[in-house]
Amino acid sequence: MTQTSPAAARQLDAIPVHRKSLSQRLRENWQLYVMLLIPVVLTIVYKYWPMYGIQIAFRDFKASRGITGSEWVGLYWFERFFTAPNCVRMIKNTVLLSLYSLLWSFPIPIILSLCINQLRFAKFKRVVQTVLYAPHFISTMVICGMIKIFLSPSGGLLNLILGTSVDFLSESTAFRTIYVASGIWQEAGWGTIIYMACLAAVDTSLYEAAKIDGASMFQRILNIDIPELVPMIVLQLIMSVGNLMNVGFEKVLLLQTELNKATSDIIAVYVYEQGIINAKYSYSTAVGLFNTVSTSSCSSSSTASPRRRQTSALCKGGEPLWQKTLQHPVKRSPAVCPIRSATSFWWSSAPPSCSSWPIRCTTFWWRPSQTPTTCTPARPSCCPASSP
Repeated sequence: MTQTSPAAARQLDAIPVHRKSLSQRLRENWQLYVMLLIPVVLTIVYKYWPMYGIQIAFRDFKASRGITGSEWVGLYWFERFFTAPNCVRMIKNTVLLSLYSLLWSFPIPIILSLCINQLRFAKFKRVVQTVLYAPHFISTMVICGMIKIFLSPSGGLLNLILGTSVDFLSESTAFRTIYVASGIWQEAGWGTIIYMACLAAVDTSLYEAAKIDGASMFQRILNIDIPELVPMIVLQLIMSVGNLMNVGFEKVLLLQTELNKATSDIIAVYVYEQGIINAKYSYSTAVGLFNTVSTSSCSSSSTASPRRRQTSALCKGGEPLWQKTLQHPVKRSPAVCPIRSATSFWWSSAPPSCSSWPIRCTTFWWRPSQTPTTCTPARPSCCPASSP
């Protein structure tokens, strides 16, 4: 089969493409644009239009005068917050509570998904997943009630096991542990769903090749499962770091007491108390705006991390195919298609030399020919052009 020469390809690329105007696309696909109009309008009404009220953070808002009629005070409410005696404590508690939750809660779903993926009995696997998912559907109010019952100094489960009568919720040093541990119990199982979906997409031929090469279960997890999860882990980590200052106030508010405020006093609860309970709308809006800007800054900084470098390294090292396929992905380009592997044929000690490439490697590495449905064998890019 003849392939298109580079000169012919350049001539094809030079042919001008006549694009349709916006009005033509609107007339042809007006049904799709009408469907798109509904979520756009809802987003504008419920997300963007309320931003008009942010200006009360810079005004001395009075309900009788309205937003525009209230006096403009500039950064007065922000100065008042930053000079408040409990400002540093609230920022510190918010950051530490979020960091501890990220540190302990983030790896648990990954470990659980790797363990569940090794279960071979389908019924038992479904039962385990159902048991782990169930706590996610329990409301925060019920969770906090259960925590208070379990940690009660009189008849609480934990005190019965330890043989003590300690009111753990009144201990400021125990609040973060209680918050993080209850969060892990409630959300760890639910967090495994996305990782289980990634593991379900792994080609089973990689496991077969690894078993033939003599890889243990730990080696299969280390070289097949974990590399497959790395992109999703990075994405989830970026999203988690972006919400570093965004700690939900419901559980903190329900578990908070006067005795544990040293560690449970966070910005979200403070905004609720000042805005809803004390009716200090301008002050609470200013504090909430500061928290939102901080969260946006964390999100922007986390997404600005450098991209990972990807190298093909087809002839580097002596890893088996089931390791090489995931650890050294081929950089996609119009000239090279992704790696395709056979079921179980590869080397486990050293790759074949370039001289034996057409005989040993024809089944494994492919370059697309002119017809999209067929492929023709091609040598790796690291082999010299003079080799057979």
